[in-house]
Amino acid sequence: SLDFQDCPYCKEPLVPTCSSCGRIAQPDWIVCPYCRNDLKKEIDQEEKYFEQLLFSKFNNEDIESIIKGLKLLEKLMENKI
Repeated sequence: SLDFQDCPYCKEPLVPTCSSCGRIAQPDWIVCPYCRNDLKKEIDQEEKYFEQLLFSKFNNEDIESIIKGLKLLEKLMENKI
């Protein structure tokens, strides 16, 4: 349904929201118009985490970290399309 906030199966957010105020945010916004939270900074932190995960030695990473990195990549891809 279009009014779902999160996936009922995997709990992933279906609608991007501001981490500060929780209101719906457009994927291309760089600042939340409601609370002035820097949304670009959050995306940059996610990109940095994924970069570190991607270039780390996977044999030292556990499966959960790899899955988290793949989910972040998927989220970033959705935000840039």
